[in-house]
Amino acid sequence: MKGNTSRTWCLAWGMLLTVMTLPGCTQKPERTAWSGYTPPVNLQYQEDAAQELIEVLEADVEDIKAQGGVVPPGYYAQLGLLYFSLGNTEQMRQRLTAEQDPFPDSTADMNELMNTARAEGAP
Repeated sequence: MKGNTSRTWCLAWGMLLTVMTLPGCTQKPERTAWSGYTPPVNLQYQEDAAQELIEVLEADVEDIKAQGGVVPPGYYAQLGLLYFSLGNTEQMRQRLTAEQDPFPDSTADMNELMNTARAEGAP
């Protein structure tokens, strides 16, 4: 009889551990959609690829929004910096402001980027 009790307890503990660890295996859907972000960003390191990268990232933003996704943090900031590299400060400001709306914790960083752009001679 005693052997059956030990076996029952071992099975009970094994089942309990299994049940407790299974929820950790489920994957939650991502809150943000990165779309095709990484490959085009590599273009940034090629000379004169800023305009091409802007077009790719802007198209990704539209795709993400059309699918009901949330544009991930840093996406608009990346676009803003690319626009600044082409001298388009108005588009830069719009994208840096757009970064602050869904991610208010980025406000200080985006303001710093705008102040730096002004210091470098941008209107």
